[in-house]
Amino acid sequence: MTSTGDALALVVLALLAVPVAVVDIRCRRIPDALVVPGLAVVLLLRGLWGAGWLGPVAWCGITAALLLVPSIIRPEGMGMGDVKLAGLLGAVLGALAPAGVVLALVAGAIGGAAAALVRGRPVRGATIPFGPFLLAAAVAVALPAAFLHWPRAVVGLHHMHRASAPVRPARVGVGRVGWHPPMGWAGAASRAHDRGRASPGGGDTAPRR
Repeated sequence: MTSTGDALALVVLALLAVPVAVVDIRCRRIPDALVVPGLAVVLLLRGLWGAGWLGPVAWCGITAALLLVPSIIRPEGMGMGDVKLAGLLGAVLGALAPAGVVLALVAGAIGGAAAALVRGRPVRGATIPFGPFLLAAAVAVALPAAFLHWPRAVVGLHHMHRASAPVRPARVGVGRVGWHPPMGWAGAASRAHDRGRASPGGGDTAPRR
């Protein structure tokens, strides 16, 4: 992701991450009032100023589908808010989002088991807020890609700056002090002077009448 729309989409996700995580931890739900408008804004930004509409929409559907099946099989452990949040991550992160969802599923399973053991409850059937795991996994997969892309982005900006720099026209035949004839004239004058010195009449090479 290198365009203006991609960068703005990341900003939108960063602004939504904290309130979404807080609400999910406190209320065990992910508010549609934050995720759905955020998804619409992200698709708009990436469609108008990014790589186009097809990629973000496709990755949104693919990433959401990864959590749709668990939410249907076990709705008490995975809600539709998690599915919509996964779609938002797909729209923002593109091809990185499925890896983030898998990482969140693994981390969520480990975190849920650990929380159940600490509370002395059965591990089977334990539930935890999954939104924070999704958001943390998104950061985990996005940061390495950003660090890998950053040097190339800086080099690209440097080349763009050099290419856009104005080219100063060369000053031909004009020195710092006085005026000097171009090299072609100087060569012709030097050859004419040499022929004048070599002629029998001295320096005057013009024919006499």
